[in-house]
Amino acid sequence: MRFAAWWGVVLAAVAAVAAVAAVAVAAPLPDLPLHGRIRYVVVRGDGNFELGRAIHEWQRDGKHYVLSSTTQATGLLALLKPAKIVQRSEGQMADGGLRPDTFLYDRGDGDAERVHFDWEAKKATFRQGDPAALEGQVEDTLSMFYQLSLLPPRSEAMVIPVATGRKVERYKFNWLGEEPVALKAGRFDAWHVRIVPVTGGDTTEVWLGKSVAGLPIKIRFTDRKGGVIEQLAEEIDFEGKQK
Repeated sequence: MRFAAWWGVVLAAVAAVAAVAAVAVAAPLPDLPLHGRIRYVVVRGDGNFELGRAIHEWQRDGKHYVLSSTTQATGLLALLKPAKIVQRSEGQMADGGLRPDTFLYDRGDGDAERVHFDWEAKKATFRQGDPAALEGQVEDTLSMFYQLSLLPPRSEAMVIPVATGRKVERYKFNWLGEEPVALKAGRFDAWHVRIVPVTGGDTTEVWLGKSVAGLPIKIRFTDRKGGVIEQLAEEIDFEGKQK
């Protein structure tokens, strides 16, 4: 897949959730901090060629949350193809964690994708795409990262529907155990999660830092041809973080 195509799915491919490897169940992760920011460098997997930078920001209170993600091309890629991807998820803090009401996915091409979640009518409507039923827990491709941070590792398979901007698709994730991760932001023990659509396709892997409230410190996208893009935390700052 071309770099431009990879770039377009750096965040979008993160729509996923759960078939689980046998891992001992641990204590639940801490609550999502009230507010915070993670800065990432985005690199191509072979040789760590820098493609861009990304920022995740969030804030929440007892009832509502707002999440945003901005990914910007840098260096040579910015000269060849200026690219900026914005995602924004807003919704409720519900019993099961995050319950989105609206979701925006904007590639900067003037054709942004928007989703509205009507929980009373149990229906998701799309600016582009057919309406879809809402059954049980449903996330979007940004909120699901932070929903993951609220879940403990599991030893049984789990499947969650995720709105990708144009449809609701079922994803599964496998908890692969704990691994050490060394990044510019620091060294972490992290839970490793592999995410794939139920019907198969591109793979996303996420590492959730145990000492930083289970936040996504590393994200790896692998396309069907083996092309790899990684998003690596350089700076993590949030309310309540231990200095």
